Amino acid sequence: MFYHLSKIFWFFGQPINLAIFLLLAGLLAALFRRRRLAATGTVLGIAILVLSAWTSVGAMMLTPLEERFPKPPLPEKVDGIVVLGGGFEGAINLARGGYELNSGGDRMVETAILARRFPQAKIVVSGGNGSLFLDGEGDADTAPRLLGALGVSA
Repeated sequence: MFYHLSKIFWFFGQPINLAIFLLLAGLLAALFRRRRLAATGTVLGIAILVLSAWTSVGAMMLTPLEERFPKPPLPEKVDGIVVLGGGFEGAINLARGGYELNSGGDRMVETAILARRFPQAKIVVSGGNGSLFLDGEGDADTAPRLLGALGVSA
């Protein structure tokens, strides 16, 4: 239940979708001659679009989270590498049979780097199809193809 609610929430909470919904609400309010509501929806929608598309507000908000914990030094011996899913475009990979990376794909590059440094380490990739509506290939299915192409036995 939580999984479905989180997907629905994020559908409405993504800045671009939220901006579109606010602009549509402003348009509907204008059609019903609700000037104040129309202006509020339109201004908020445009403000979200401007802030998310033409500024670095998103990066400024993420930086404290990313810098909160320093990157620890690597140990001498590593027995396993656990990779969280979310680095591949599952629908594209299912259709084309490739390994299309998205903005989270750097985790797969880091996995390949670590696997070359610690060749005895077992690699575990989590992640299935995270979409409610689109059919796609899970990261755990795509990762072995990519890692194999990069010369890492997965």
